[in-house]
Amino acid sequence: MKPLILPLVIVLLVRSSIAAAISESLADGTARIGASSGQSPNLVFMTSVTGTGNLNSWPEAQALTGLEAGDQICRTVAAAANLPEPSTFVAWLSDDSDDAYCRVHGLTGKVSDDCGQGSIPVDAGPWVRTDGFPFAPTIDRLVSGEILAPIRFDENGNSTSFWHAWTGSTDGGSVSVITCDNWTDPGSGQGTLGYKFGTARAWTLGGSGGCGLTRHLYCFHPGPGADLPPFTSPGRIAFVTSDSGTGDLGSWPGIDPGGQDPGLETGDAICRARASAAGLANPNSFVAWLSDDSTAAIDRLVHDGPWVRPDGVLLASNKADLADGDLFTAISVDEFGAYVPLSGAWTGTDEQGLTLVGEHCLGWTSDSGGQIGRRGSSAHANPWWTEYLTTETCQNSLRLYCLEDTQFFLFADGFESGDTAVWSSSVP
Repeated sequence: MKPLILPLVIVLLVRSSIAAAISESLADGTARIGASSGQSPNLVFMTSVTGTGNLNSWPEAQALTGLEAGDQICRTVAAAANLPEPSTFVAWLSDDSDDAYCRVHGLTGKVSDDCGQGSIPVDAGPWVRTDGFPFAPTIDRLVSGEILAPIRFDENGNSTSFWHAWTGSTDGGSVSVITCDNWTDPGSGQGTLGYKFGTARAWTLGGSGGCGLTRHLYCFHPGPGADLPPFTSPGRIAFVTSDSGTGDLGSWPGIDPGGQDPGLETGDAICRARASAAGLANPNSFVAWLSDDSTAAIDRLVHDGPWVRPDGVLLASNKADLADGDLFTAISVDEFGAYVPLSGAWTGTDEQGLTLVGEHCLGWTSDSGGQIGRRGSSAHANPWWTEYLTTETCQNSLRLYCLEDTQFFLFADGFESGDTAVWSSSVP
């Protein structure tokens, strides 16, 4: 095991050095890390301060209104935290005149009009969180759902107090219509919100709230920045399936329920078929993250982490970490390394990996609209990843989560299967 543990230690040390380098740059206001390319990394954060959808009412807005107020709020708190280039930050906000997508390029206008350019600009990004870990690569990949880890940290590197940020923006970075009257409404209307634990669509288009509520803002360095620092870790693979099906797992495409018990074992068969199709190592070791009335998902795993997505981003360090309701990132990558949109996944399982009695489509054998199954959300890293707010009727089509369960693990690079194409498509 020593040769396998050592790379993980190295990765953790590298991650610590990245965070330390950012801390040093923040302290003296000088250049950010990653200047070897001639550029500095773009930072992204959630504001530590909160306020209503009337941005003029925030003290940090310095009496400005609308989008200008949002930008000033970002710049005020960035300067107080000694972040580099504080006067350049822009808020991830859209209104009737300007889209967030255009604004993170330092431009005005709408995505539908190419932000006033000859063609849609795509050179903004990548972005790194204030803890040193990457958030997302370039803007075109961000709006396609390629998010490495939720923003979740404020300008000081601390986890924010509330889960939500005002955005007024779709996952494509255009206006979502609900914008608290262009960020001037003190309370009568609604504004679109993003979730701090979200990836895919949920990070920016995760719901809405009354404009009188207090929420954070997302703040971005605009324009192009340096390449992302190293971020991959070794570990056992976990993915969300590219296929989906009803709560009767035996009815999924290409699955012959003969030869295994219906229910949990059929879920495992689905996971193993998908892992094999993607050329993942140890395909027959994969287990579906599913519970029924007699078996809890967490107890189906024999070996103890860590688990990483196919792109190498850490999910959980061990079983306890998997079951504490707080993943490092969401399981939003499928077996082929593709970033999936916000999707539901059958689980029957609560945030601790335990059974939710009666919420498993009759042991994963029913596709009846009269039966229910608990689902998780593939775009969330909080408890919703496995225990979403609502159940699903069993005739609906959802994905599965699949976790490798081997005694030993290798790097999540595709080379263990000899498939270099998997590696090159998984790592930005």
